Amino acid sequence: MNEIIQDYYSILNVTPDSSTEEIKKAYRKLVFKFHPDRNKDPSAIEMFKTISKAFSVLSNSKTRLEYDIAIEDQYKIQLFKNNFSDIFIKLDNSVKEKLGDTNKKLIKEYKIDESTLNLSFAELMQRLFHSSNIYTQQSAAQALIKKDHRIAYSILVRFIKNEKIEENVMFILKLLAKSYGNMVFADLFSFLLNSSKNVKLTVLNLLNDNFCEKGSEICVKYLEDESSDVRLYALKILNKNDKELVLQKIYNLLNDPDKKVLVEAKDIYNTLKREIKKAEEK
Repeated sequence: MNEIIQDYYSILNVTPDSSTEEIKKAYRKLVFKFHPDRNKDPSAIEMFKTISKAFSVLSNSKTRLEYDIAIEDQYKIQLFKNNFSDIFIKLDNSVKEKLGDTNKKLIKEYKIDESTLNLSFAELMQRLFHSSNIYTQQSAAQALIKKDHRIAYSILVRFIKNEKIEENVMFILKLLAKSYGNMVFADLFSFLLNSSKNVKLTVLNLLNDNFCEKGSEICVKYLEDESSDVRLYALKILNKNDKELVLQKIYNLLNDPDKKVLVEAKDIYNTLKREIKKAEEK
C-alpha cells in the first residue's frame, strides 16, 4: 500500500461496514465469474489476481484493520467518505442536524476521557477492534464518533456485525441509535433478526422510546421469536404503535405456549375487537 491504495471494498462489491461473511460471499461470487478456467477473456487473469488480493486483505481482521488505517493515514479517510456519501444523502434534514450536533452531546453525556479524545483515528480503531478490555473498546467507539461521526458510523456498524461480546453489541447499538437515529435499524436489520435474546430486548427497548417504520417490521419478526420475553415485549410495542398491524398478526399468539404472552394477546385482541365494534356502531 504505497502511493495509490486500491479500493478493495469496491473491487469485491462490498462496503466498509460489510461483515466477514458478506465479504466471503462476494468473493466466491466473483471468483466463479472471473476464474481463468471459466473465463477466457484475457483480462480475467488480472482481475482474478486483484480479487484474490482484495480478499486476502479484507478477510483477515488484522490486515483489514491495517488497510483501513492506511486509508485514514494516507487519504484522510476520503475513500471511506466517498463510499458512504450515499448513506447521508438519504438522511432528512432533522437527522442531519442531529448528526451535526453529535460531538457536543457525546462529550456531555458520555464524559469521554480527554486522553482518549486526543488519540488518532487509527489508534482508536486499533483499540476498538483489538483491545481485550470492553470499556476501552466502548470508550474508543465514543471517541471515534467525536473524531468523525460520518465515518465512525460505518466502522461501528461493521464492528457490531462481527462482535461476539454481547455487552459490546448492546452498548454500541444504543450508542448508534442515540447518535444517528433510526437509520441503524434499517442498516442492521438482518443482524438484529438473528441476534441474541438480550440484544433483541435492547432493540425493543430502543424502539419503545423512539418507534420507527422499520420498527414495525422488526416487531413482527420478533413475534415469532423463540423467547417468550421477546414475543411479549414486541407485542406490547406493536400494539402501542401500530394497532392495525397487530390485529393482522396477533392470531398466532392466541395459542401461544407461554401463559403471559397468551393472556396479553387475548387481552389485546378482545380490546381491539371492542374498539372496532364501537366504531362500526357509530
